[in-house]
Amino acid sequence: MVKLKQICNHPYQYLKKDISSIGKDNEIKDIISQSNKLERLLEMTDEVISNGEKVLIFTQ
Repeated sequence: MVKLKQICNHPYQYLKKDISSIGKDNEIKDIISQSNKLERLLEMTDEVISNGEKVLIFTQ
């Protein structure tokens, strides 16, 4: 169950990839594109910010 949750959150969690050294825009876009959850979160965030509102994201 834990492995499935890791894959759903982001494949890099399951693969145990170190992303701490990532910094180039194209690398960041690649990481985001591999997670539908993260892509949707960023879409929603952009929508809220474009309406002049602020976003607060809680994580576990």
